[in-house]
Amino acid sequence: MAWCPKCKAQYVDGITICADCKVELVDSPSIQYVEKKEEPEPEVFKENIEEEEQHLTAKSKKKSSSSAYMSSAQRVEDNRSSAYTLLIVGGLGMIAVILMVTGVIPFMAHSSTRYLTYSVMGGLFLIFIIMGIVSWRNAKKYASRAAFEDELTAEMRKWCLANLTKEKITQMLPAEERTQPEELIYFSRMQVIRACISAQYMNLDFAFLERFVEDIYAEIFES
Repeated sequence: MAWCPKCKAQYVDGITICADCKVELVDSPSIQYVEKKEEPEPEVFKENIEEEEQHLTAKSKKKSSSSAYMSSAQRVEDNRSSAYTLLIVGGLGMIAVILMVTGVIPFMAHSSTRYLTYSVMGGLFLIFIIMGIVSWRNAKKYASRAAFEDELTAEMRKWCLANLTKEKITQMLPAEERTQPEELIYFSRMQVIRACISAQYMNLDFAFLERFVEDIYAEIFES
């Protein structure tokens, strides 16, 4: 016979689990049931997990914020590169179409749909040329902005290095935030720097400000 160590119910042979208590049966009713308790997770292990999560979160935030902004100088280079490519491809394509229409290049010379094909190809290469012109104009527009951004960045950098030091930034932090792990105090310092710059230079583009704050933080704390 089998017995439940918890409720002492008797069962016939072949049954191994008590239907009421859901515990494993024993061979004798004198065996006492001891409830298994889950051991608490060590506090050190919990702290390590929390620190690792904070580190990964901080790392991902740094990465996403640093890749969000593209300077006007970068936009100039991108637009110029696109303009060169589109104008060259479009120009060479139009020359090839003209040569095919005039018979210099005997492409589909005897086909009934050759003029339709030439029209489609000519229209496609014309679009390339138009897009190239637009990209070139955009490059010129961003070139003037790039000069302004470079001048503003130099002025802001000079002001920050003269007015924001490690000690001053730390003093501006709330007392409870000064002892935070490095991954968290990074954001507190960034917030202080961002607030000081925003008070000195108003109406800055948010993405431009974020990139500048990251750069000046590295110059102040990591140099």
